[in-house]
Amino acid sequence: MSAPPAPPSRVRWDIVEEHLDEAEFLFEQWTTTLDSPTRGLDRIAVGAERRLIAHVDALAVGEGEVADGLLWPALVPEAESAGRVAAATLALLVAPGPTAIDRVLQLAVTLEPGACHDGIVAALSVAARADVSGRVASLAERTDDAGRWRLVPVFANRGGVPGPNLTATLLQAHAQAERAARESAARAAMHLARPSSLHVVERMVGDADPSVHAAALRTAIAHGSSGAYARAFDLVRGRVPCEAPVMRAAMECLAAGGEAGPIGALVDRLADAASRPDAIWALGLCGRADMVDRLMPWLGDDECAALAGEAIGGISGLGHEQPQLFRERPPEPPPPDSLDQPLPPEDLDAAPVAPGNDELPLPDAEAFAKAWATARTRFDARVRVHVGRPLASLSDWLAVLAASTMRRRAPLAFEIAMRTRGVRVAPVRTLSAWQRAQLQAWPGSEPVDGNRPFARISG
Repeated sequence: MSAPPAPPSRVRWDIVEEHLDEAEFLFEQWTTTLDSPTRGLDRIAVGAERRLIAHVDALAVGEGEVADGLLWPALVPEAESAGRVAAATLALLVAPGPTAIDRVLQLAVTLEPGACHDGIVAALSVAARADVSGRVASLAERTDDAGRWRLVPVFANRGGVPGPNLTATLLQAHAQAERAARESAARAAMHLARPSSLHVVERMVGDADPSVHAAALRTAIAHGSSGAYARAFDLVRGRVPCEAPVMRAAMECLAAGGEAGPIGALVDRLADAASRPDAIWALGLCGRADMVDRLMPWLGDDECAALAGEAIGGISGLGHEQPQLFRERPPEPPPPDSLDQPLPPEDLDAAPVAPGNDELPLPDAEAFAKAWATARTRFDARVRVHVGRPLASLSDWLAVLAASTMRRRAPLAFEIAMRTRGVRVAPVRTLSAWQRAQLQAWPGSEPVDGNRPFARISG
């Protein structure tokens, strides 16, 4: 007797595939918002992220039939789009219980590098699912060394409690031939306890690859390496040659220290057109109200005005919810009337402007000057502030994070890590629900003094 025919599918595959298309697009859009100079976490959460989660949830509604018919088939070695793989993986991770996540993790440790592996890692790195970090750390202890290296980027982004095998793997990072492996390890070491963290990164400070060098410098300084801090000072003073990403990292690290000598080195960099944008950016992270006067003249500079306005606001809070302090951007020049009309000549001597700065509003220099003349009496040059708030406890830092734009959250998270010697590492590149869950677990009353010099930070 033949088996009864299977019931007809109730899935509208055209609609389901459209959800996956939209989730892929929105995942890529959401990723770009992580570096937004104008939007904060709350705005991102109700914008691209909310739409992304809606499409991911719609894919998960179909449960096993959609997973088997569309989502798992997207996670194949020949996949071409990491964004599509990430969207499918996020939908698979919605399913409760260990079955789906364990299968995803097995793919993460067995797939060779490529779009499919990258997409799975991206989804695991940002997912709001609470058990991802623990399962990653657990699997890292059971798999081989090659599998552990494939999980390191996830651990670097999310953190967790590393076991002895993962720690031992990271301790050999300096010997890895692959640049990406060394960089991921340098970031992952932020989540290790001392002295293991310093053993990982101090051998990579000075790495020939600038992205590895920059990541190692940040982690080493966050965990209290006086040698790395001195190197950052030498880099900014020009005593050690380096490439732009390393210089930017060194400037941010000195800004987080907030000390007069290193901040003076940042001020000196304003005279150099090539490093001026990074110097303005870093001064906006230094938390010193006396630096507002150093930044004010750059509000009248066509190339740096918007960046200087952002920096002044990052210290003092000026410009936040004050549209009257800004002016309209001039209209873009019209395109050439024909292909034969030459483009305007490029100014090869102009200072480089960081990507995204064209999103910033243009400050009105006169309005800013008047507002600062009134506001400056509220500030004590001896007390560091971010967005006008003194920094004495974790609750202050959490309030600053909540008030800051996405691209300022990463350097602020670095300073929190530095001032707690790696004990408090804020996630800033995950879905907002995961970020908030982690930060809400922090004891807000814990003292984190924003004025303590680097050498006197305990931990």
